Amino acid sequence: MTKRQWAIIGGAILLGLAFLLKNYLADSAQSKAPLKPKAGKLVAYQDLKADSVAIRIPIDGPVQALNKIEIYSEVTGIVKSNARRFEEGQSYRNGEVLLAMDNSEAESAYRSARSNYFSLVSQVLPDIKLDFPDRFDTYYNYLQGLSKNQSLSAPPTEKNAQLKLFLSGRNLYSSFQNAEAARIRLSKFEISAPFDGVVTEAMVEAGQLVRAGQVLGEFIGKGRYEMISSVSPEEARMIEIGDSVKLYSNDNRRTYSGVVYRKNEKVNPNTQGLNIYISLEAEDLNDGEYLRAELRGKSIANAIELDRKLLLDEKSLFTIKDSALVVQEVNILHRDPERVIIEAPDNRMRVPLKKVPGAYPGMKVRLTKATKQ
Repeated sequence: MTKRQWAIIGGAILLGLAFLLKNYLADSAQSKAPLKPKAGKLVAYQDLKADSVAIRIPIDGPVQALNKIEIYSEVTGIVKSNARRFEEGQSYRNGEVLLAMDNSEAESAYRSARSNYFSLVSQVLPDIKLDFPDRFDTYYNYLQGLSKNQSLSAPPTEKNAQLKLFLSGRNLYSSFQNAEAARIRLSKFEISAPFDGVVTEAMVEAGQLVRAGQVLGEFIGKGRYEMISSVSPEEARMIEIGDSVKLYSNDNRRTYSGVVYRKNEKVNPNTQGLNIYISLEAEDLNDGEYLRAELRGKSIANAIELDRKLLLDEKSLFTIKDSALVVQEVNILHRDPERVIIEAPDNRMRVPLKKVPGAYPGMKVRLTKATKQ
């Protein structure tokens, strides 16, 4: 053999010896290293106890002002200028004039009807004094009152059938009704606020002609509201008139106290829900604003409430027994989007605080106590 061939054979022998030495040393180190026991997954847990659990029904819906009216014109006329313009956002106290229309023609008609009635009473006084002297003072004092007051009071109540027939024949009662009708029509040219509130819609301006039956705007009162929400017929049976309700704004910064005061008995065929109405009082609410609430229905005995995400297939969940996960069949009594109430399988049960990724029956776990959020 040549020197080159001997060199190749010697190199191969050296590589083989090095490989055998490496495997020997690795096996020796592994035999000396201690075996680590297989560790279980670290799981936060909670201990649940069977108790009486109240059903919670989450709802939401808009609030509406209880005092809300549309303003109509019952007469035709031109809107007069007012010290305070009738416009959106303008607030008025109870009794303040919202809108006034030109009433010169109606005022003249009322004065004419009142004058005719006054003259008619004056004309029947001599006949009353002659034929019914015992009633003369009553009607004389009535006439004096009419001349002193601008308002028109009703004629005296008459029990004497003959005098009543006489006055009716002289058109005293019909004349009074004509004057009263003219007075009522005159009052319709001025629209006053029926309660403290704010104009939310204004559809007319000063100088504009409005006609009878025309919508002039919308006026709402502050302070008293109702929230409208829909619940299922099953949930509606758990709600009673007079139940207290805690309501929250969407940002949870404001809370309100309300009471269920109305409940519809007809199911909406489109939504299969029943409307319930909650009254509340607040000064910082706006008509149309949405609120959330949680109603408390009847209580269920021997039950446990837990997070709905812990359920495996809507009928079972993992419990923890002897540091291992065990599948527990459960009977669900009530459910909502976030929580479920189950019939307690035992007086106490230990479950994971939240869903365990990759969990399987018999999986070993290491437990850590955690506060439920």
